[in-house]
Amino acid sequence: RELLARRYGEAFRGAIGSAEHLPYAGLRWGDREAVRVAKLLPLCGQLKELELQQNDISNKGANALAQNLSQCPELERLCLWGNCMDAEAQENLMQAWLMAGKPAPGLELGDQRKPVPHVEIVTTSSGLATGGGGPASPKTLGSPKRDTGTPGRSPAASRRTPDELAALQMAELGARQAAFEARLHVAINRISSTLSEVSDAVGPTPLSPIAHSSRAASPTASLAPRSSGASGF
Repeated sequence: RELLARRYGEAFRGAIGSAEHLPYAGLRWGDREAVRVAKLLPLCGQLKELELQQNDISNKGANALAQNLSQCPELERLCLWGNCMDAEAQENLMQAWLMAGKPAPGLELGDQRKPVPHVEIVTTSSGLATGGGGPASPKTLGSPKRDTGTPGRSPAASRRTPDELAALQMAELGARQAAFEARLHVAINRISSTLSEVSDAVGPTPLSPIAHSSRAASPTASLAPRSSGASGF
């Protein structure tokens, strides 16, 4: 297991070190993923373009990226529009970008949006009809609870139940897992192509000394030409 982990680490560092373009746009990444990308920047010796637009990166992720920009010398384009950074974080990021000696047009901040609030699902035994400890709507107070399994009911006719919200969260997690598997397949393909290029550059493997000595010591190998020549005698 330790050998496998070491081999994987070597392959990963080789793949990330030779990558020139990393597209991670529209994956709903937040500050946690941005911090991890920032920690990988010193290993990206050939990286020229990093796309992180249309994610959920806020000030924490922006500051982490700003701290490691100088350790990625070949980076020329960093795309971060459509995230959740405020004006101060954008200014700090631009100053770090310019201090690293990078071209100003290469940092694409564009329009930012407000941070997405964290949604927490709270389920109680009283259910939504009694308010669940919170203020109940006028429609709920004045009308009996409708059956959630009634066919033909419009989803907009009432609020979503906790089961429906849980199903939406499971679908979101499934989408993130699919995106992660897609990125993993891309990384594996890059590693495979790199290994094949190295194999082509090295050339065929020379004959091992054991095989060479066994071939030289084989009596059939030395007698084969004589037997073919002695057939005419």
